[in-house]
Amino acid sequence: LLPHTKRLIANLLGWKRADGSRLYRKAYWSMARKNTKTQSLALLGLCLLILDQEAKPEVYIAATEVEQSGECYEAAKDIVLSNPDLADYLTIVDYKKMILCHANGGILKALSSKGKGKHGSNPSAVIFDELHAWGPEHQELYDALTTGSGARRQPLRVSITTAGSDENSICFEEYSYAKRVLSGQVEDPTYFADIYELPKDADWTDESLWSLANPAIDHFPGMRQMLREERDAALNSP
Repeated sequence: LLPHTKRLIANLLGWKRADGSRLYRKAYWSMARKNTKTQSLALLGLCLLILDQEAKPEVYIAATEVEQSGECYEAAKDIVLSNPDLADYLTIVDYKKMILCHANGGILKALSSKGKGKHGSNPSAVIFDELHAWGPEHQELYDALTTGSGARRQPLRVSITTAGSDENSICFEEYSYAKRVLSGQVEDPTYFADIYELPKDADWTDESLWSLANPAIDHFPGMRQMLREERDAALNSP
């Protein structure tokens, strides 16, 4: 695991309350594209499916587009197929984009449809992928998945995204709250926030700052070169 993924998973799964349940119930994790978000999501989803000590866990990876949620499902499937122990423990149901765990009766499932029909779900964990793409037309699905966990002992909701520009959105509300938690304006010990971004007044052309928004940049040599090319193209076409 890369350091920023270790930080996410260690915090979400490592801190406990006095009764042994998870401390964190909500999380916001954002960074630039191509920083292994999809693979991290897949791994977190499998951990929550197998290791959460939850009766019949329901772990949903929700996105606005079939392709987006499908990418994360495919990454989770690749992890399972590459590990013989997991392949014996789990069953892949490809046509449903679902992974079953026989030991606890749990499922990990990719969702991307409208909210209709999701009100009967009982999620133990929901991972919202690319939250910046969620608009008013997706509110029903969002509400269905965030209000269905009341019977769970330690429900978890994780929002993962790249930056967006719409300030009238679900994502901007979540981002604003996460920033207030990080700054200490809001005291919420149940909320984990980790945001990788450049300050608004920073010089975006300064290569020494790019790691602030790209935590994986030093692990992928091609990323820095790609960003240089994009910077130069932007400067030549203002």
